[in-house]
Amino acid sequence: MNALEYLLIPSIIETVGFIEDKLSEFERGNLVRLMRIKEIIRAHLIKEVRMSKRIVALVVSLVFLLGVSFAYAQGMGMKKHHPEAKINRIKARVNELTAELKLKPEQGAKIKEILARSHNEAKAILEEAKAKIREIRVKAHDEIKALLTEEQKKKFQEIRQKHETVPEVKE
Repeated sequence: MNALEYLLIPSIIETVGFIEDKLSEFERGNLVRLMRIKEIIRAHLIKEVRMSKRIVALVVSLVFLLGVSFAYAQGMGMKKHHPEAKINRIKARVNELTAELKLKPEQGAKIKEILARSHNEAKAILEEAKAKIREIRVKAHDEIKALLTEEQKKKFQEIRQKHETVPEVKE
């Protein structure tokens, strides 16, 4: 009886305490692992949300750019180049100057003539510049072709034709 009371029972109590300590230690370890897993999942979800927002922004931007391109292709970008648009811009400018400077009718008429003439002169200079630019491009393309093999020349010609089908931006 003494052996039970003094040896075996205390040994069992000590073993039970040890097992309880180990189980608590395992439980804390599992809790820490679960918290880490939860944090990793949260970080991945945050990354996915950010990526989704970027994708949405990219898609919206592409749709906007396609809309602008489509509108330009349909001629909306060309409206300001219509002869009536030029006359209306000149009239609007003369009206603005007349109101601001309190111009007399004959002054307004002369300013209108000056603006129309200067517009035509600028347009002529622009056309000359475009012609010179075309000459420079042709010369550069000829110099490039001189460096290429026959196969490369064919591909270069295809590339040039693709670029030439893009509508020219008018100033």
